[in-house]
Amino acid sequence: MQNGTAYNVDLSKGASPNYAARTMSNGTDQLVYNLYTDTTYTNVWGDGSTGTIRVGGTGTGFAAATNLTVAGRLQASANTGPVGAGNYTDTIVASIVY
Repeated sequence: MQNGTAYNVDLSKGASPNYAARTMSNGTDQLVYNLYTDTTYTNVWGDGSTGTIRVGGTGTGFAAATNLTVAGRLQASANTGPVGAGNYTDTIVASIVY
């Protein structure tokens, strides 16, 4: 039996300069949100810096698929102004470090 290889999955800040308040945009309108490791919305998923959490595990190669769940939430206290309806986007890069 193989022991496997330990890994961490890091998520980028996206367009935001920090993990505390990621932003998604629709033209000039922006919404502040964040990504969390689960639906308790306690641990911000990032790269282990600035109070963020890395999600890790142990893999055994291509034969064993692993599903990870990310929970997203708008930050109501930061989204106080009116914004237009539409599609808001941000690009998050997931990096697997092993």
